[in-house]
Amino acid sequence: MNAIPKKIHLIYKTHHIPKEYENFLESIQLHHPEWEITVYDDAEARAIVLNHMPDLLEIYDQYSLNVQRTDLFRIIVVYLFGGFYLDLDMLCFKSLNPLCQHKLVLGEEKKLTPEECLKLGLTHPVRIANYMFGSIPRHAFWLELIHGIREYSRIEIRNEDDVLNSTGPGLLTNVYHDLKETYQDITLIPNHHKLCMRSCSANSCHFGDYAAHFHLGKWRWESGPAPASTLKANQ
Repeated sequence: MNAIPKKIHLIYKTHHIPKEYENFLESIQLHHPEWEITVYDDAEARAIVLNHMPDLLEIYDQYSLNVQRTDLFRIIVVYLFGGFYLDLDMLCFKSLNPLCQHKLVLGEEKKLTPEECLKLGLTHPVRIANYMFGSIPRHAFWLELIHGIREYSRIEIRNEDDVLNSTGPGLLTNVYHDLKETYQDITLIPNHHKLCMRSCSANSCHFGDYAAHFHLGKWRWESGPAPASTLKANQ
């Protein structure tokens, strides 16, 4: 396939989507009237893993945090069917049609200063977002990312960084920078110095001029150790 298909994939735990997400979903629908837009619930997401990539089901089921399953599912669904994955709290500003000419599209979440990288212990200043991305079906880059997820699937989750680096944007950032010369058909959408529209006092949380992320997700525990239920190595 030479173009990204006009499909948008979203996920929520049930089909009873809270009112706080209605405006975001409406913005996606408004700018994509001719696109196929699917909201998967947790059961449907698991069924896709079971039916299409059953070798990943054990890893998928063993995660102690649902956000890790969601992180893995978004990669699987875009790999299998192509199109764009969006977090449900993405506010769309315009159609994604112009991006369909590319093979794989990622977004720059933010760009850190050398001082910030040193403080956070990070190697790559350009951080890659996992709240939104898209590609043609079966792009091999996603298999590389899934390989990384397998490698980290047994780590003990003790803090938020462990989540970010085992399934989330930390891992995506590292894999992108490691392989961007190998996969030169990846298009990276810059942030264009756009400020977060919610609570971050930083140039972040956008997908170029196309959408903004309001990070309404409630998985974070902000500080201190991980919740007691996650303080165990995945067996």
